[in-house]
Amino acid sequence: ASFLRPTLPAFVFLLLFISLLRVDWSALGQVLRRPFLIGGLVVGLMIAAPVVTWVLLLPLPIPEGLRTGIVLMAAGPPILGATAIAFLLRLDGAVTLVVCLCCTLLTPITVPPVALILLGLDLNISLLSFMGRLGILVGVSLLLAILVRRKVGNVVLAQNHELLDGLVVLCMVGFAVAIMEGVTDTAMVDPQRVALWTLAGLAANPLLQVLGYAGARFLGRNRGLTVGLMMGNRNMGLLLAALP
Repeated sequence: ASFLRPTLPAFVFLLLFISLLRVDWSALGQVLRRPFLIGGLVVGLMIAAPVVTWVLLLPLPIPEGLRTGIVLMAAGPPILGATAIAFLLRLDGAVTLVVCLCCTLLTPITVPPVALILLGLDLNISLLSFMGRLGILVGVSLLLAILVRRKVGNVVLAQNHELLDGLVVLCMVGFAVAIMEGVTDTAMVDPQRVALWTLAGLAANPLLQVLGYAGARFLGRNRGLTVGLMMGNRNMGLLLAALP
């Protein structure tokens, strides 16, 4: 873990790049014709969600660092892999794809102000530096994905989907190892703290999914479940790669 820790941003970059590389941009047109739905979901996921989460956590007697982590989880963009899960569960995969993509691209603009200004979270980084790091990470990934997709073509990418799947798995393993630096030492010294954070992490995902479903239930059961899926499954790796 200590050896791989410096490579954490690289693994996050590769995961984001491969995910963006697999996006079929030509298929987004039909969904983008519903700008109010997409815009409302993006605002709800990226701005309303962390604010509501912060308010709900205020009265709870939990460590400030844990509160910060959960709020950051609620502020991060949904994982792009949620699209595949949505299709698998027969939810609204097309809307999931567009919303996740928009949230990911807007992360450098929305997350730093929400976290540092609105919520006043102490992240040991300036607003401009946080926005800059996220902007470079997302912007370079997007630009490279567009260039490679135009150069290689949709057919070649489709033919090599297993190779891309394998690369994603390798990056996920590298990320999982790198992110665990210091966790074992902390668990040996303060097992109760690690247990608390582990339980909080396991609980945050389904609770955020329930919160998302409840907030979007008026859109219908299927779409409410779609929003719940995106609400709980957030790309914290993107934020961790940009934080000091």
